[in-house]
Order: sequence, then C-alpha cells, then structure tokens
Amino acid sequence: MKMYTMDQLISLPEEKAVRKHFDNENYKWFTRVLIFIFAYSAWRLGNLSLDFDQPTLSLMGYSTLGLAAFLFFIIRKRSGVERNFHGLLTTWLAVQYMLLAFSRQDMDGVSNWLYIYPYLLLIFRLKPSSFLCLFGLIIVTGMMDAWFPNEEQLTSLILGTVNGIICLMIALMVTALNKRKFLAIWRLERNKREHLRMKEELNQAREIQLSMLPPGTPNLAHLNIAPCSFPASEVGGDYYNYFVLSPQKLCLVMGDVAGHGVASGLVLSGVRSCLYLLKENLPQPAELLTRLNRMLKETTDKKMFMTFLCVVFDTRENNLILSSAGHPPLLYYNRNEKTVSEIKNIALPLGGMLRTVYREITLPFQTGDLFVFYTDGLVEARNHAGEEFGLKRVRRRIKALGKAATAEKIREVLMTDVQLFMGDEDQLDDISLVVVRAV
Repeated sequence: MKMYTMDQLISLPEEKAVRKHFDNENYKWFTRVLIFIFAYSAWRLGNLSLDFDQPTLSLMGYSTLGLAAFLFFIIRKRSGVERNFHGLLTTWLAVQYMLLAFSRQDMDGVSNWLYIYPYLLLIFRLKPSSFLCLFGLIIVTGMMDAWFPNEEQLTSLILGTVNGIICLMIALMVTALNKRKFLAIWRLERNKREHLRMKEELNQAREIQLSMLPPGTPNLAHLNIAPCSFPASEVGGDYYNYFVLSPQKLCLVMGDVAGHGVASGLVLSGVRSCLYLLKENLPQPAELLTRLNRMLKETTDKKMFMTFLCVVFDTRENNLILSSAGHPPLLYYNRNEKTVSEIKNIALPLGGMLRTVYREITLPFQTGDLFVFYTDGLVEARNHAGEEFGLKRVRRRIKALGKAATAEKIREVLMTDVQLFMGDEDQLDDISLVVVRAV
C-alpha cells in the first residue's frame, strides 16, 4: 500500500487526508500485528497437545490463523489494497478475532480473548461504524459461548461486556482526539504552504509589473529625466512610461489605478497594452485619453477607474502638450521667475461612468525649467500622527532646489523627505515620481 507523506496529504481534500493519514498509521500496526499473530499461532501449534478435549478444532483454528496472517502479509502491498484498506482491515480484524476465539484450548466458559482483544483494537483508528461492528462481534461471540451460563460464566460475560464497552468509548475518544490533532497540524501546514504559494505568485506578479516600467530613461539631448516607483504592496497600481516619437519629441504618460493589488495590476496591464496599440495617437494626448477611457469602460468593472496624464515634450519648439484624466496637477518650476506652478487640466478619470471631454493644454518652457509628475501616494503619505505630507512640502522643496539641482538630485531629496516624514508608518498607497528638467 502506498504510504503518504505530509506533503502529499496537504494536496488532498480534508476528509481524504484524514482517511489516508489513519490508513498510514493503521498499516504500520497492521503489519506488526500480522507478524505477531503468525508467530503466536506457530508457537501454539508447536506446543499443541493431543490431551485437549478438542485437539482437532484447536489444530485447525491455529493453522487457519497462521495461514491467514501469512497470506495477508503477502498481499498487504498489492495496489488494490490501497483503494479499500479500511474495509480490508476491518474484515481482517473480525476474522482474526473469530479464529482466535475458537482456537482456544479451554472450551469451557468465556474465552480470554473477550477481554484481551478489545485492547488490541485500541491501537487502530477506524470509523465509528467499524468500531461498533467489531466490538459488537466480540460481545455477541462472548454471549454465544455460553447459551445456558452458570453464575460464574454470567459474571465473566458481564465483565467482558463492560470491558468491551469501556474500550469502545476509549477507542472512539482517542480516534476523535487524534483526528483533531492531525487536522490542526494539517491545516497549519496547508495554510503555510498556501501562504507561501500566494506569496510566490504575488512576487512573480510584482516582477512582471515592474518589467512593464521602462528599464531606463530615453537618451534625448535636451531632457534630463529621473523616475522612480514604490508599490505599497506586492502588486501596485501606479504606472509610468515614455515613448520617443522623434529625436525632438517625447511622450510621457503616468497613471494610477484606484487602490493597489492584483486587480489594479491587471488593469495596468491592459492599459499598457492599449498604449502600444494606440501609438499613432500618442502625439494627440486628448485623443489618446478618449480612446483609453472607452477601452476601460468596455473591458473593466464599473468600480475600477484610473487617473492618467499624457504629456508630449517638443524640445525643438520648446513647449509641451498636456492632457489629464483626473490626475494630480503637474508641478512646473520656471527657472527665470523662480516660481512653482500647478498645471491643472480638470477632467474625470478613465473608466468613470459619466461622460467627459478631454482637452489639451500647451505650455511653453525654457532651458532650465523643471517638471515634476507624481501620483497621489506622494502627497497623501502620512506620519504617525495621521498628518499628510501634502503638496506644500513638495512645492517648497522644488523651489529650494529647482534652480541648480539635477533631476536625479531632486528625485532623491523628495523621496528622502517622504520616507523621513512617514517614519515607521506603513506606506498606504503606491508612490511614483518622474522629474524632468529641460537642459
């Protein structure tokens, strides 16, 4: 019979796992008892004397007992045994008791096996119905042993019956306790394995999602770009990318799906695919958002929406075209005026139920000007007191560093500020940041 390891038991349904676990334990004791019964019958046959009242019955009984034990030992590993091992074991225990009971030397009164055999059954873990049948058989054969019992036989029969009932209660109780103990370990291991499996799948999903982000920055002569993204969970809901349209034109997109997790990651995957399908619309941000909005409405749940920002930089004309779908405003630092402005383009997020029209804003810029794109996780980061990091801190830091610092330096300082502000508090939302300086 096949022996199941814990790894194999964990893959089975609960009830089947319990049955196979008990079959494993019962099989070990089954083998030991077979060896014991064979040795016992051989010993009794070797010591059998013709002086007994019923020598022929004893000889046949012990011969049959030993032969049965030997045959069961031979077939115990056959493939068919596993399919109904519990039934086979129950039948064998019943037959074994009958052979033991009627192979005794003393033919008067209740057999000693009426007292001994119930304790032997305690080592097995059977179904309640099987236990009832076996203990019932023991008691019935004890009653059959003396149809007209004398007082001594009647006392022995009553004591044997009480002994059997006590053993039955102990067997049922121990089996129930062992089942609970096994299930506690089995469920713990299964939950642990399930947790590890889910964690592995989430890590794989995280790797896939991170692979969707651009591996580097585009090599353009007049734009210095510094991006970063920090998901709040294994799978985040933020996305950014850039598409080089020509040596002088760059399209930068940034999106934030409501919430974070696997559902958000799936939406991002769909949006990313659509962006590559809609490459011809990238130079027209408003048209791109209109098409993406239609796609999200038709392919995702009505409760899923996404803020989105599309900006096309033109370094030859020194301007940018911006269209937004509910995304946080672009922060624009004018180097000549040393001011930080919020470039807003109010519209509903992608996937919203209400109808909306996306428009474009054209913004001229000069060499040295700075642009900061971000998701709301940056300004909504909270400290231990529940206070938000806020847009004012971001603007103040940009104004202080905007004149001379590189895009990389500003990115590092802003992210350091956020981390120090949050301290030991958990990050509640994804944080993405892209800093662009015209050079």
